[in-house]
Amino acid sequence: MQILHINQAHRTQTLYTSDESMRLDVRLGNETVRLTQSQMGELLGCSTDNVGQHLKTIYASEELSREATRKDFFPVRSCR
Repeated sequence: MQILHINQAHRTQTLYTSDESMRLDVRLGNETVRLTQSQMGELLGCSTDNVGQHLKTIYASEELSREATRKDFFPVRSCR
C-alpha cells in the first residue's frame, strides 16, 4: 500500500493499493497505523467476524497483549 494523502490535523492517512482498487483512511497514533476490524477485513479480504476470531486467538496465545494493540473509540456511522 502507498500513501495517497496525509491529513495532519485529523492524524489520518489515506492508503491505497498500487492499482488503486482499494483505499483506506487510517488513524495514526504514536507512529502506529490504527485500523478498525472492518478495515482489517477489507484489507485482508475477510469478514470482521473472521478478524475478531483471529484477534481472540492472538490474545489467548499471548502473542500480543490486548492493552498494547487496542484502543477503544466509538465510530459514528451514517444510517442511509
